[in-house]
Amino acid sequence: MGGLRPLLACYSKDAEISNHPVEDWKNVEMLVHFSDHGRDPWQNFFDSEGAYNQHLEDPHSQYTVEDNHRRYAAAYAKVQMVRQHRNFVYSIGLYGRYVRFYRWDHSGVAVSERIDCKVDGSAFAAFFQRFNSLNRKWRGWDEDVGVATERECNLLKDGILDYLAAVGEEEKPMIPLLHETLDVRWPVWTVDLRDRPYPAIGRGCRIVIGRHIWHENATGYVAWDLERGRLVFY
Repeated sequence: MGGLRPLLACYSKDAEISNHPVEDWKNVEMLVHFSDHGRDPWQNFFDSEGAYNQHLEDPHSQYTVEDNHRRYAAAYAKVQMVRQHRNFVYSIGLYGRYVRFYRWDHSGVAVSERIDCKVDGSAFAAFFQRFNSLNRKWRGWDEDVGVATERECNLLKDGILDYLAAVGEEEKPMIPLLHETLDVRWPVWTVDLRDRPYPAIGRGCRIVIGRHIWHENATGYVAWDLERGRLVFY
């Protein structure tokens, strides 16, 4: 997932875009998928009434071009939701003269009908007009999550580096892979949990988080507690 990158992304007009815009997971609003061969990867999938994927039940079968396109589209959506803490995201698929619109959430995807832009391009323009009228909540952003300031980013970074320095190189830190929290490819966010008390802490708080840690089938965040001024695991 770390090396996955889309070909084209849409941003808000006031976003500060980095030197690598398609990997700027802090600001990207919506991803655009292309099909090099111009074929719609969903057409046979819907027309076959569930039989289209039966070839994948054979362990020796190969993924088709259409299979791979759908897999990558789902992977892009997953990356965006995880790195932006989204509730859902929208994306667009361009397949020659045809376009589809997608809404992805943690349970799956809703796919629009195929629209022939050569016959009627008004739906394509109408989608962007309506999308631009949505606020952040209705674009899928979590209202309790915001971009961390430079000061907040430094609090998390310094807290982790100070802890690792105190532990020393010869002793393993209590939390394995702790350094991965500072992966620069992941945005740093503040999360307002003051209305969601955490049992180990006793009450809610505001935290700063970077990349999540995955170790031995367990996942979580090493975060900086802005109210208590210390590292916490959430």
